[in-house]
Amino acid sequence: MNKESFLIYTSFYKPISLLSDEQLGRLFRAIFLHNLGEVVSVDNDIQMAFEFFKNQFNIDEKKYREKIEKRAEAGKKGMEKRWGEKLQNDTNDNKDNKDNKDNKGLQNITNITNDNKDNYNVNDNDNVNVDNKENSIKERFIDEIYNLYPSKCPVRNISTGKCKKDKDRIEKLLHTYSPEEIKLVVKKEIEDKLNKHPLKNFSTFLNNFPDPTEM
Repeated sequence: MNKESFLIYTSFYKPISLLSDEQLGRLFRAIFLHNLGEVVSVDNDIQMAFEFFKNQFNIDEKKYREKIEKRAEAGKKGMEKRWGEKLQNDTNDNKDNKDNKDNKGLQNITNITNDNKDNYNVNDNDNVNVDNKENSIKERFIDEIYNLYPSKCPVRNISTGKCKKDKDRIEKLLHTYSPEEIKLVVKKEIEDKLNKHPLKNFSTFLNNFPDPTEM
């Protein structure tokens, strides 16, 4: 499994409350090793309790993956909607320009060859323009999110370590969450700590980005 964290519910205590401290210690070690991705073998006296925990971890993992997939799909649809409308307008404009050039070429039969050559060039340029527009919109989202986070921590008056690689990290987050969700989390982090607690290093914050649905 090899996860950075896992949940142990308070309701678990009652079923294992009769175990001795020594048994609980072995059980706790086995739980950690299991979540670190190791294959764990335990003694019979804690086998049932261990299997109980393993089953719950599998259930939690499945729920987490389903939630991530739903958020990713929602984020993808949101980005497609935002970019799609813009790209569709750009594509329609380019198509109109192409049609105008085609009609102009038909006016003079002696220029058919040249007109067709021009049209091929226009088609190539259309594709490049659409790609450039998509990248431009995406970069604008990334810049907006990047600029939200302060460059200096107001509490300690030191740099938050912002760098160009942070923009790559933001781009990866956009594959899972919408720009609005990411902005919400960033703003909340700033509001919660501004003038009260030191802000995290920006790279550290992005690498351990909170799930907006759990806030």
